[in-house]
Amino acid sequence: MSCVGDGKCMKLCKNPNGCLINHEISSDYTRFCKIKCEHKCKLIPCKNNLHCKSESPAYFFKEKNEIYGGCVECSVFNITFLNEKRICLVCSTPQYMIVTKCVHEMCFECLFDINDDIAQCPFCRTEIELK
Repeated sequence: MSCVGDGKCMKLCKNPNGCLINHEISSDYTRFCKIKCEHKCKLIPCKNNLHCKSESPAYFFKEKNEIYGGCVECSVFNITFLNEKRICLVCSTPQYMIVTKCVHEMCFECLFDINDDIAQCPFCRTEIELK
C-alpha cells in the first residue's frame, strides 16, 4: 500500500532493538519504521491523550480502531477511561484513571506496565478482557 498522507509509510517496527534502517519514529509504547514518502506524515496523539500519551499513524485510527477511536494501546483492553485525576493506588501518583470490569481503578500506564503476558488486575488478579 502506498501512502497518501495517512501515515501508511510508517509500519510497526518488529525489531525489539529498534529499526535497522534508521527511520524510527517512537511513541511511548510503540515504534514505527518510516520508509521514504513524499508526504510529511507524523504520528497523531491518541484521542485518550489524558491517559496514554501515545501516538499512532492516522490509518491506525481509521482501520484498526474505527469503532473505538483510540490508539493501538488504548484499544487493547476492555476498560473504561475516566477523565478525572486521582491518586493511583499502584504507583501512588496523581493520574487520570481507568476502571476495569472488576471495578478496580488505576492509571492506564500502570495497567499497561504491569501486564507482560496475561492481562490481570493488580488488585484481584481477575483477567482483563481484550477487545
